[in-house]
Amino acid sequence: MDLKTKEKYLLEAYCDKTFISSLNSIRIEIEEELKKFIVFLKNKLSPEQKIYENIESRLKNTDSFREKLYRKDYIKNWDVKADIKLNQELISQSLPDLLGFRINCFFWQD
Repeated sequence: MDLKTKEKYLLEAYCDKTFISSLNSIRIEIEEELKKFIVFLKNKLSPEQKIYENIESRLKNTDSFREKLYRKDYIKNWDVKADIKLNQELISQSLPDLLGFRINCFFWQD
C-alpha cells in the first residue's frame, strides 16, 4: 500500500466522529481521576500548605497527527489496513501522545 493511501485510511480513522467522541470521553475520565488524585494530595497537606492546581488536557489535532505520521515514520512502519476499526485500534495502541495531560501545581509559599 502506498503512503498516500495509508495516510487516507489513517486520517479517515482518526477523524471519525465516533472515534473522536470516544477518545474525548476517555480524556475526560482521566482528567477527573487526576483531579481526584490532586484532592487526595491536598488532604495530605498541613493547614499552612496551600496549593493551586491547574489540569489541562488535549486530543492531538488532525494536522499534528498527520505531521507525526511522517516525522516518526509511523506512516511507513504501521500495518495500516482498509478497515477503519482496525486502524483506530492501531492509532490508539501505537501513538504514544494521542492524549496529552499537563498538571501545574503552584504552592502559595513559592
